[in-house]
Amino acid sequence: MLGPDRVELDSARWVTLGIHGLFLVLLVLAVVRADASGALGVGLLIAAWYIAGMYLRRTRSATFAAVWVLGLSAVWSVATLAVAPDFVWLAFPLFFLLLFLLSTPIGLVAVAIVTIIAVVGLDHDGNLEVGEVVGPTIGAGFAIVFTLAYRALANEHRRTKQLLAELVETRGRL
Repeated sequence: MLGPDRVELDSARWVTLGIHGLFLVLLVLAVVRADASGALGVGLLIAAWYIAGMYLRRTRSATFAAVWVLGLSAVWSVATLAVAPDFVWLAFPLFFLLLFLLSTPIGLVAVAIVTIIAVVGLDHDGNLEVGEVVGPTIGAGFAIVFTLAYRALANEHRRTKQLLAELVETRGRL
């Protein structure tokens, strides 16, 4: 996610591991809780797509990452709307993936679409409740604020590091 600095790599690695872990734990919970035939098959498909993308992402381009996360979003949408509403839980880590792997404007639009799909998925009984709207909306808002703050801190760290390097270079010339 970030540049070659060790601190940046460590923080990016922890954020990435947290998102991956959260996604996979919520996927297992969704499959276990789902009271639908086909939930296991769809869960395995999502897991395979996710794990393949995790490993292939390291050697591929930003375009690959965008195709991977949009494909994941499409499979998640079908799982949530057509198989079992329990898959809606994956929306939260999906928000982060969309925001980290897509450009900011496209990521924000994608998060809005995923939020709408999550609300529709939760309204499986036709009786939309406040929590079914507020939950996904707060999750999306938190993911947006966290991601923007993380990017701002990473940029500030890079600027500070660059200024320090310039200062050391200037001192060396004096």
